[in-house]
Amino acid sequence: MFSIKHLGRFSALVSVAAFLASTAINLNAATPPAQVGIITIGGSPVSGGEIYYQFVLEATDPGTLVVKAKIKGKKLKATLPDLTQNVAAGLSPVTGPVYQLPSDFVGTAKLQTKISLNGKKLSTKTVEFAVTAPPPPPAAPTAVTLRDVGFENLVTLDGSAVPAGSLGVSPTYEWTQLAGMPAVLSSTTAVAPTFTTGHLTNFVDMAEKFGGIDGVGFDAEQVKESTYQFQLVVSGNGQSRTGVFTVVCTSIAPKQPNTPIGALAYFKAETNSTDWVLVSKPIGSTSTLINPNSLTPALRPDLEGTYIIQDNVSGAIRTNTGASWTGVEFCAICHGPGNTVGLPDLVTPWEKTGHATFFKEMITSGPAYYNESCIGCHTVGYDKTPTAVNNGFDDVAKDLGWKFPSSINSNNWNNMPVQLQRLSNIQCESCHGPGSRHPGATSVSLNVAVCAQCHQDGHYHTRVEQWERSPHFKGFKELSEEEGERSTCSRCHAPDGYVDVAKRIASGQDVVTASKTNNYATGIGELICQGCHDPHHTFDDPERHQLRIFDEVVIGAPAAAGSIVLSNQGASATCMYCHNSRNLPEQLSGGNPYYRSTRSGQISGPHLSPVSEVLNGLGALTYGVPMGNTFHTYGANCISCHMYPNPAIGAAGHNQVGDHTFKMYYMDGDTKVENLAACNQCHAGSFAVDKFDFKSLAAKDWDGNGNVDGIQTETLGLLGSLETMLNTTGLQSITNELGDTTGFRTNGLSAVFEVREAQLKATWNWMLITRDNSKGVHNPLFTLRLLQNTYTDLSTNYYGDVSQTFQNAFPSAVLR
Repeated sequence: MFSIKHLGRFSALVSVAAFLASTAINLNAATPPAQVGIITIGGSPVSGGEIYYQFVLEATDPGTLVVKAKIKGKKLKATLPDLTQNVAAGLSPVTGPVYQLPSDFVGTAKLQTKISLNGKKLSTKTVEFAVTAPPPPPAAPTAVTLRDVGFENLVTLDGSAVPAGSLGVSPTYEWTQLAGMPAVLSSTTAVAPTFTTGHLTNFVDMAEKFGGIDGVGFDAEQVKESTYQFQLVVSGNGQSRTGVFTVVCTSIAPKQPNTPIGALAYFKAETNSTDWVLVSKPIGSTSTLINPNSLTPALRPDLEGTYIIQDNVSGAIRTNTGASWTGVEFCAICHGPGNTVGLPDLVTPWEKTGHATFFKEMITSGPAYYNESCIGCHTVGYDKTPTAVNNGFDDVAKDLGWKFPSSINSNNWNNMPVQLQRLSNIQCESCHGPGSRHPGATSVSLNVAVCAQCHQDGHYHTRVEQWERSPHFKGFKELSEEEGERSTCSRCHAPDGYVDVAKRIASGQDVVTASKTNNYATGIGELICQGCHDPHHTFDDPERHQLRIFDEVVIGAPAAAGSIVLSNQGASATCMYCHNSRNLPEQLSGGNPYYRSTRSGQISGPHLSPVSEVLNGLGALTYGVPMGNTFHTYGANCISCHMYPNPAIGAAGHNQVGDHTFKMYYMDGDTKVENLAACNQCHAGSFAVDKFDFKSLAAKDWDGNGNVDGIQTETLGLLGSLETMLNTTGLQSITNELGDTTGFRTNGLSAVFEVREAQLKATWNWMLITRDNSKGVHNPLFTLRLLQNTYTDLSTNYYGDVSQTFQNAFPSAVLR
């Protein structure tokens, strides 16, 4: 059946003059009720095109016009729907229904029409028209991709890849750059111009030192940034052909000692060495060092085996292994269930992770836009570099003739050859490197480059970019450099130490026992993805997000009596394990409560970031008074606020707050922009938050300065009053380079026991709230009541006068 629809349009009107000229006029004849002008064919009279008829009608009186039409041609017959149209006196344009020509019809056809007005025949006319074949579509651009060409290397763009056979004997060539760092072509009109790729350091931040000689890892974003794209237009004989040339400097790779055969591995020494040598390689290998006189030489292994690279400046060496991809079944021989070498079974728990089935799920259930460009991260060894023939997914797919399916459906996985299924999904080698030469150099790494190869593309996958803006990146590493090599501190200040204690908990130790000892692994580094998340385990809880520490956390000194275990904390336990005071004030140390401790002329206090205590109303000296807690203690947690969903692409604050930045604000120039959306997921209506320094409907003058301010201002006012009172008792404040008070010196402690006790307790409470750093937001009720009661205890004991309460000292204040 032919598809026919009505058109309410008229593409061209025949002028009255043309209409009259086309009709013979007999002055003695009776005036006809209407005259029909020339019938023409509109639309696109090509095979598969849509056409319609049109004419002008001149009627003496108004009436109902009816047109019956047929189309006839060789092997073509069609009856068009009748056209019925009310017309007015005078000229009326008439447009017939649309008819779609068959896609296989070419030749001459006739349109036959019978036209009547008010039931009276007006005209029978036939129009002949030609149907031609549609013009050929423009030639698709020729796509050429040069992969893994390296950095600082000369590249030739061979324009002869674009077909130019019909463009004459002397076609012209015009090159333009479409994307990538600006490149200088040797010529923009030559058939095969050249250019030199940029330095590796233009695309990868090398500011972080590499110990000895180390491999340089790349993530998807760095690969994209170091990719060039050029357009070539070849012209001649009034025609043109287009080519798009993509030049990829490097493939995605983590920092691993095993390199896939045919792929490039890059090296960087701790020294600024430009003197490198390949000391040793497998017998029969023809590999050489690329750019050995640069800061970042490269090696492309061509055979399986060991390659030894030396930095001649320091003499340090790096052993690298050329290897092929094997699949998880090979790894399972030693790391799977029932292995005979006594190693832990890592394959079985991995099979429960999202990594283990990701490709299978995507290719069978979507989303619909999932395509071959996605699978580089979801299969093993996918690399279309011509030299990278190493049993990767793409190599096996090519050998088997497998093509990515045209649509996502439930049969796709079952229709895949078993050999490809074995190299599908995110497996051991996706993180540890090709395993055909394993065991060899260790491939275990707590470097973020391992995860970033897939979780950082600068657009949709930006977890690493977020993390780099978090305190767990450079801020954590700075602390790690100070504390990470101390076994007493490394469980929180070294990524290896945190993993160590987490593994003890995972092995069955309770959180207190696992946290008691001080022989944890040490080291320096950032708190990276693999620190918090275990790549191999779900712990049988998909809501856990593979977090190493979950639900339970110990507050206080685990080795001392009186520590507290908080349960049902969910993912926030990961944060709380380190963000706590390390000790509680009444726990004993050397026979004395912690709040009485001193060190290097300073009064000791809770460790930095005692957020867990303040949020839960713990860790303070409360003078026997119930402090109470606000809704935040019961209805909020670390994750719900600090990992509130990242603003969408294009929205203010995208990748600046929430999610894996863990930040509650960002800087827009000199303006601090607070992530109020995180607050207003609960605060709504008249309780909606307009700033962190929120003044609620129940706000009062808590600090007694005569003004009713926001919670942060009131908290700072109370802290200031308490500090002044501590100074009055003789304690000297300690300030940092910014002028902020960080603690108090011991030489002002009173010889009177009651006063000294009050000073030490007040100092502890002052530091607890100050070091929490939320200025009251985490737990407003607890914070305000604690500071008011602390001031009362200190002033009452110092003056020896029970009338020295906070409210008497500040008559305008309202007690919380």
